[in-house]
Amino acid sequence: MKKYSIEFLGTFFLLLISALADNPIAIGVGLAVLCYIGGHISGAHYNPAVSIAMVIRGEINKVECGKFILSQVLGAVVASLVLLGCSSVVTVMVLASSGDTPSPSLPEETETNALLATVKSGSGWPP
Repeated sequence: MKKYSIEFLGTFFLLLISALADNPIAIGVGLAVLCYIGGHISGAHYNPAVSIAMVIRGEINKVECGKFILSQVLGAVVASLVLLGCSSVVTVMVLASSGDTPSPSLPEETETNALLATVKSGSGWPP
């Protein structure tokens, strides 16, 4: 239960930091701090992509991955509700008029790989 609480809180604070900080260095430092805080307890995934990568690597099983992802989604939802409650302006993003869902781009893939590397190095996993 402790692992899932750490995942919930880590995802909660990561989302808050990402939403409130305009500086990417501050977001990176926040993620590093969260990894050092929770890395020895849960592995500091804080992102479903990281949890799925850990299943592929054989670090965790699929059932545990599902629990991690549930904790992460709940943390993100609660953080979103907190942000929504704190903001006076709600911004709605609208997809292009074609209705097509945008595909992942190279920057998104690069950021995901950087996140995986940060989590791996910050949580004390062996190389």
